[in-house]
Amino acid sequence: MNFSLKKFAIAIVWVLFSFSCKGPEKPQELPVPVKQVELPLEQLVQNLDSPQWRDRSSAILTLARKGHKQSIAKIRILLGSDKNAAVRGTAALALARFSDRDSAVPIAKMLAEDKEVAKDILLSALKTLQVRETASYIVPVLNYGNHVERLQAVEALASINNKSVAPQILQLAKKHSSLQKANTSKLKTYIMVLGKLEYRPAGSFIIEVAKKQPPSPALAAAYLALGRLKYSSGSDVLVKAIGKKFVKGRENAVISLQNLGDSKVNDELYLYLSSSQKEVQQAAATVIAFFPRRATSQKILKLLQTGRENVIGVSAFILGRHKYTLARKTMETFLQDRQKPSREALATALGWIGNRQSIPILESVLQEEKGEGRYGAAIALGIMRSEKSLPLLEKVALAGDSRLRQLAVESMAMLASPKSLPFLQEMTNKSPKMAVFTLTAIASIPGEKSLQVLLTFAKSQDIAVQRASLQAIAQKKDTGATATVIEILRVSKGEIAKNAMFALRGITKQSFVTKNEWLNWYNSIKK
Repeated sequence: MNFSLKKFAIAIVWVLFSFSCKGPEKPQELPVPVKQVELPLEQLVQNLDSPQWRDRSSAILTLARKGHKQSIAKIRILLGSDKNAAVRGTAALALARFSDRDSAVPIAKMLAEDKEVAKDILLSALKTLQVRETASYIVPVLNYGNHVERLQAVEALASINNKSVAPQILQLAKKHSSLQKANTSKLKTYIMVLGKLEYRPAGSFIIEVAKKQPPSPALAAAYLALGRLKYSSGSDVLVKAIGKKFVKGRENAVISLQNLGDSKVNDELYLYLSSSQKEVQQAAATVIAFFPRRATSQKILKLLQTGRENVIGVSAFILGRHKYTLARKTMETFLQDRQKPSREALATALGWIGNRQSIPILESVLQEEKGEGRYGAAIALGIMRSEKSLPLLEKVALAGDSRLRQLAVESMAMLASPKSLPFLQEMTNKSPKMAVFTLTAIASIPGEKSLQVLLTFAKSQDIAVQRASLQAIAQKKDTGATATVIEILRVSKGEIAKNAMFALRGITKQSFVTKNEWLNWYNSIKK
């Protein structure tokens, strides 16, 4: 099991600072020595017996990072007997990094027996080790008063995936729900675990919760769990949730209906498409769009053809997602009528359908002086990979309103054409505020030339441009950028240093978290 260095280092820092007395504020920038001196292995092992708790914790951390398995036995002893809570917590995380499964149960027992070590440290270690026997020790945490610890217990149990504890959790949930003053947040926790463990026998109980609970965290969790359980009997409850005013519940119901994978709900959701509430309309459309069926598409086309203003947008959305080509002509007719509503949705839907005969109409709409149709046309031409529309996209990227300019550049990113590189480079120079869009588009263009352009902008004196270029370099994932980004990191601090490290993680797939670590790593691979 992999325990990433980033997570390990963050957790260790938390342990070391959680238990220390207050002192000077932590510096924002770590010093970068010319040459970092690391203690020899023999000294690190000796430091496990140091009278100073910081030395013991530091030694545990370094030995775990080095993968020195010979120290596991000693670290186990420290886990169980060290008087300092920070050392015990560090030992738990180190043993998890070592994948020392024999330590899992002792760590799990600490949840109840050790009142000093933070529960999140222990839960993090148990989540990493994924030992089935530890699940029963984690279950009591689900009833803790600390909301964050409960959620961490949920994640740990989901990672361990020991379904044998699910009946116990179900009984606890039932007992809790029967209380007169039931805590809905705790009930939510139980339901979340049952859903993540995909414990289908809990389905009937969760449906009852969904029927009886008022809008609450527990109700939202119940809707989501029904989808995770693939509990098809819950589809009626979920369909009704789409029409309710409970926003989070509606969002979760959409996800669960998609997870259930039952296209029969299309007919039940159809009536919502005429709702006066746009959020309800869109939620229903999102589910229907997920299940392309010929019969459904035919029905939605008829709805579109009525021309009723409140249904054109959602109908076009569904038909576009279904790629229903028979709807193209109706959409094109409506799109060319500037008095029609939802022209942006119509144009975007034509892009999804992807018939190249629509391109001339989309280009014509894009050249209109005003109107929302231009926005859909701009993005549709990108979706359709219409490279011949590139000159027109460049024109509106310079002359349109701010949103149209952004969409035109995003469309160029979808085209990923080397022909657009000079334009995007010039636009970045002239409009630095557009850099986050233009540089992302440049990153989508394959080849060495686009990389060199990004590296040039990465050295810009304009912080917004420099930041955007580093984000784009991370997106491009080209190892040829490593040396330049390292040099930027070497001379940078604050936000730019953070962005440089973000770029290096994308390029190298390494996960160091401090400037020191990155510079020392790069020096080591150059040797």
